[in-house]
Amino acid sequence: MAFWTRFEKLMSKRKFKSIRQTFVRSRRPLHQWRQVRSDRHAFARRAYVNPRTLRREREFVDERTFWWAVALVLFALLTVVVDNRTALNVMGIFAIYAAINIMWALVMGSAGVFSLGTLAIVGTSGFIAGRVALETGLPWYVMLVVGAVTGAVMGVVIGVPAQRLDGMYYALLTLGVVEVARTFFKQSRGFGSASGGLISLPTYLSKDQMFSIDGLRIRVLVALVPFVLVLVLYRVLEGRRLGLLLRTTRDSEAYGDAIGVDLVRIRLSLFVISSSALGMVGGFFAAYNRSMAPSVFDMGLLLLMFAMVVVGGVGSAEGVVIGTALVVFVHNGLISIGPIRIIGIGVVVVLTALFTKGGLYGIPGQYRRWRDKHKSERIAAASQRQGDLTSEEAALTDDKDLVAVARFNDRYRWQLRELVTEAVVAEHQARPVGRHSPELDRLLNYFRKGELADKYAVMTVEPFSTYRVVALSGVRGIPPREVDEKVYGSLDDAYHAVFLRRIHDLMES
Repeated sequence: MAFWTRFEKLMSKRKFKSIRQTFVRSRRPLHQWRQVRSDRHAFARRAYVNPRTLRREREFVDERTFWWAVALVLFALLTVVVDNRTALNVMGIFAIYAAINIMWALVMGSAGVFSLGTLAIVGTSGFIAGRVALETGLPWYVMLVVGAVTGAVMGVVIGVPAQRLDGMYYALLTLGVVEVARTFFKQSRGFGSASGGLISLPTYLSKDQMFSIDGLRIRVLVALVPFVLVLVLYRVLEGRRLGLLLRTTRDSEAYGDAIGVDLVRIRLSLFVISSSALGMVGGFFAAYNRSMAPSVFDMGLLLLMFAMVVVGGVGSAEGVVIGTALVVFVHNGLISIGPIRIIGIGVVVVLTALFTKGGLYGIPGQYRRWRDKHKSERIAAASQRQGDLTSEEAALTDDKDLVAVARFNDRYRWQLRELVTEAVVAEHQARPVGRHSPELDRLLNYFRKGELADKYAVMTVEPFSTYRVVALSGVRGIPPREVDEKVYGSLDDAYHAVFLRRIHDLMES
């Protein structure tokens, strides 16, 4: 306690005011840091009342920013610690492929556009940026700018003619662009057809440092920069107005047209922005390897990267990164086991497609939905059997008055069951209306105050002649339903039939 007292005093000082308001429990309104030009909080938290303890608590609304920061720090620390060349190469490949796949997931997930032209944009931007660097002698970081501009131009060139296409036809068009780019750069002398591509491109390390352990560490750490930039761009586009409109209208274009959303312009804008980011990654890819080869357009690499997106889950950046890490580790880290690793990747893709709804990242949510479904069924069965709220159901109910009322009614029903005897039933049969014994009065008062929905009543078929028992709907305009086909010749017999049904329901509840 003394420690927390001193900690509170320290947090009350002016220099720590914002920290205290954000992280220390207090009864003041939440004041949080907002992202630039956004209404979202970097570490969004909310205050709520715990239904189990009835205490005021706080929790993270969105913990992804926190876990991304932790993951990036751990990745950087792992890069410094690892001494294995193969492991460092795998980590560098992972950072670049993950950046590419995040933008690919943005196009296919948020925009709902099934594009296969990702590698065409990356490869073309890398080749053009490398050629410009060789001709002008500019430093390596200029290749990122040239690649981004080239990617934006490619996005316009591919996106504008393809706006009239959708689904399979859009995929075929972008796949054709990949093949055209591969054929062109493989046969073009200006882009190194004789030497197998562009070589000796400028980079951020000397030739001797590139293949040393320290040089590999620096290369991996620098490869994190485009990855972080792409991740931030994904979060901004996916969380702001552009991503919201695309997610809202993705399943129904007619709905988007009805509310006045220009889907063509929005999708083209997102495609051009993502293409520019992919071009920047392509320029960095050329600087990272100090070369650019036509193998970047190979169909095998495209299918491999598509497997990364499918395994992880196209609906989120987290799933894409998980799938990329798994597939890159198996494909590039387990080369010693031979071609069998490719079969393993194929098996994982098939199992993921068959048994998961959102890739590996969606498995926890899929399990929670299955668990909550069975939990609800179990609680409902227990509530119906016991007539009272179970402990789990009571803990999940925010209004504790409902819990108290349910428990009171359950105990009251147990007391009323003891009043149901043959003498009470015979008394009601002999005189349904009039003065009754205290036991019968308690039962009748309980039945009268019941809810209107499914409450038994007597319906007159023919006045002073025939009557039937019905159950009220409880909704204005909906007639009552008949509970059986029995017809009673007197009103007293009908009243007693209603009483017997209520007694039966009380004993079975």
